[in-house]
Amino acid sequence: MHYRQITEANKNEEDNMPQNLQCSQTHQRLRSCNILQRNFSECIRNAQLNKSREQRERYNSEERDQEVPQIPKLHDMGKMTERLSNDLLKWANQLERLGELLKEDRPLSAGSSQFNFHQNLVQNNMDGAKYLGHTCEHLVKLTIPLHEAPPRALSSHQPQPNAPNRPT
Repeated sequence: MHYRQITEANKNEEDNMPQNLQCSQTHQRLRSCNILQRNFSECIRNAQLNKSREQRERYNSEERDQEVPQIPKLHDMGKMTERLSNDLLKWANQLERLGELLKEDRPLSAGSSQFNFHQNLVQNNMDGAKYLGHTCEHLVKLTIPLHEAPPRALSSHQPQPNAPNRPT
């Protein structure tokens, strides 16, 4: 299952729940973030190890220690955010490697080890970017209630269809 399927599977679960269960929608969004972030991390690992995308592990669930409670709290989002920040630091190194290779723009023979190396680095980084994009789509729909007393429960919102697409 890849990023679109993960998002769709969790969206279908949301659609089957009563509308008044805001915490269920929030649970599903943070759960999607965890699963997508886990796949993003695997793309980075494969880029580091020069593995092909076919060898990459795909995840459809969270790791046991990352499971989101039914009523997610800021602490749960904080753990996911820390993992994502560590992955972004690792990804920055992979993007730097990719940038150097792209700038060199060397001729490559199809099937050569250099061709395969370039192909793996490009594909894993591009796949990682897709997972990261979908992770961020879910992340920005979470609401952090700073005005409440701890422990704060997360909530989520739907973007307004006619609202300007800019940060507030």
